[in-house]
Amino acid sequence: MKKTEKPRLNELCSIRIGGLAPVIYYPETNGEFCALVSSLSKKDIVLIGGGTNLVFADEVWRPLVSLREMPAVIDISMDGVVHVSAGIALAKLINEAAQAGWGGLEALAGIPGTVGGAVCMNAGANGACLADYLERVEVFVPEQAKIMVFEKKDLALGYRTSVFQHNNFVVLSAQLRLKQDNPAKIKAAITENISKRFSCKVKYPNCGSVFKNPSTGDKTAGMLLEEAGLKGTYSGGLCVSEVHANYFENFAGAVYSDFTELCKICYNKVKDLCGVELELEVKVIK
Repeated sequence: MKKTEKPRLNELCSIRIGGLAPVIYYPETNGEFCALVSSLSKKDIVLIGGGTNLVFADEVWRPLVSLREMPAVIDISMDGVVHVSAGIALAKLINEAAQAGWGGLEALAGIPGTVGGAVCMNAGANGACLADYLERVEVFVPEQAKIMVFEKKDLALGYRTSVFQHNNFVVLSAQLRLKQDNPAKIKAAITENISKRFSCKVKYPNCGSVFKNPSTGDKTAGMLLEEAGLKGTYSGGLCVSEVHANYFENFAGAVYSDFTELCKICYNKVKDLCGVELELEVKVIK
């Protein structure tokens, strides 16, 4: 199994923030992965996929396990049932399904990261989310050192949340059921949704949405941050984007303390001016 000693964490996440970790492992099979996680204890490791929704601290003392070298499988059956590995890019799944004439996921086009991350966060956009099409998930349960299958009803899926944010289970693969449609129509929707998403494309490294949209009211986190006059606010090398107020841009070698300080500024100002307490969507690894 490949491993790298003292990996630079800012090279493993899209926002390019983070110091060093002791080691990162790259298992290449489910067997290697399960054996490794069992030997290390899940609570003492950090699992990473695409790294698009992560921010690392300046020092992370736990070993990392990357899913990037794991088997990459997309199996689309004649009835629209899709079996897909957790490490597959969500964009790849959406495009291959569209090519085969199976739609539904086009609403999520443009969301970065892997299928595993999308399951854990119940990724969504344009009024849809992965839960709309998810049927079951194959997971590794470290405490029992075995692979199990969980049905959708057992996953506690909600707005940007799932059971996987509250336990030690590791997503290995997912099964979805899509709906048949005209490939050209699906691809047109994909193009449109990507165009909308990237019409506000930011210039510098970022992690996408920093805060979750509030569960009450009709204003998004981005709207509240903009109303609070936070666009352009900065701490060190990190700023609130002028293009999209719920994005932080790393314009000058930002470090973790810049991130925490900017989060604090935004949280306090939105709470004071709008009466809303924002909750982080990005995952912080300490």
